[in-house]
Amino acid sequence: MLFKESKKPLIMLAEPFQKGRKGLADQIDSAEFDLCFIPDILDIFSFIETTVPDLILLDSRNAKVSGVDILNFLQSHPVYRRIPVIMLLNLAGKKDLPEFLEKGATDYLIKPFDAIELRTRIKIALRLGRQVSAQTKDNQELEKNLTEKNQKEEQLRLSQKLKAIGTLAGGIAHDMNKSLSAIQGCLSSAREKLSPGNSICDDLTKASEGVKKAENLIERILIFSRQRHGKRVPLSVVPMLKESLSVIRLSLPANVELRLEINGSGQWILADPSQLHEVLANLCANAIEAMRQEGGILQVTLEEIHCDQPLALLYEVKEGNYLKLTVRDTGCGMDSALKERIFDPFFTTKSVDQGTGIGLSAVYGIVKSHEGAIAVSSETGSGTRVSLILPTIKHWKSSSDLRSEDGPVEKINWSSEFT
Repeated sequence: MLFKESKKPLIMLAEPFQKGRKGLADQIDSAEFDLCFIPDILDIFSFIETTVPDLILLDSRNAKVSGVDILNFLQSHPVYRRIPVIMLLNLAGKKDLPEFLEKGATDYLIKPFDAIELRTRIKIALRLGRQVSAQTKDNQELEKNLTEKNQKEEQLRLSQKLKAIGTLAGGIAHDMNKSLSAIQGCLSSAREKLSPGNSICDDLTKASEGVKKAENLIERILIFSRQRHGKRVPLSVVPMLKESLSVIRLSLPANVELRLEINGSGQWILADPSQLHEVLANLCANAIEAMRQEGGILQVTLEEIHCDQPLALLYEVKEGNYLKLTVRDTGCGMDSALKERIFDPFFTTKSVDQGTGIGLSAVYGIVKSHEGAIAVSSETGSGTRVSLILPTIKHWKSSSDLRSEDGPVEKINWSSEFT
């Protein structure tokens, strides 16, 4: 059934009897309203999916489906529930009126009624419908604004918290560095005073190795506190990404599948390659750990995006072009309380001998020091998605240009046999 486009209100007549449909059509002014007839009340469900009327005149007398069922269907949908419904009742059906009104009917008419009363009720119902739609739109806009406000406040709170923790951790790390330097100096001096082959030299060597591990840990703390920036060079991310994932693939459990998707021609960024390797290794290690028992898919995606003003405000970065790297797993996920703490230094869900809790803290510090941003989305049982963005630089020409020549979109599957 086709209807011409019109600015006039569209009224659906759900009337099972031909005589009733003709009577309604005669009473309604076709110059003021567009009419569509639904002889079979079951056709309402299919019709309304393609054409949403401005008002429904619903006769409750139908053997196939009740008026209550129709009202329940309309009220269950966020758009259809705004459609005004006028119930057309006879004297016998008047007993059902309270239930119709409770289920969302806007108004009712008892047959027989005249044309003036019908048109008046239609206009009042349409006016109410417009008011409800406007109010709903205002409420949705208000809810959206409140959600955005809460998100920004939460991001600001997290940023301030991590900045405070970073300042404290950085100060402690510097003091520890001084002490470790003194210890390392004493160990070296003691080793020099001993004759070669002395058994104490082995103990001093082990102590020196422990000091170096502690210095590496402090270096990662300083990266988190953004007091270490590393050596940044123009870097093509695609070759670096493939190289890192080739190494990660070697340690994949048999029940985890690794997928790489590259969207774009491969822009350049100004970054420290070793720090980016560390970022990817940490993110993939956490994703693999979340899927170690049940298995799943580790999806790594690289794409080019443009941050306009709203997106830049959301990420707290400058407007411009960015590379977006996403690491997604299908593992156990995490709740909101755990998600709030994942970037805290020394926070870990692993046992004492399995993790230091510095990995994601270092990732956060590296991304922020590269003038980028990081976002995490996760729910318990639904996996985790970590996305980071890094600003691109203008095309870099050099003799060692290793940019991908595989086309605009590339998908690579590195999968082990599932156990």
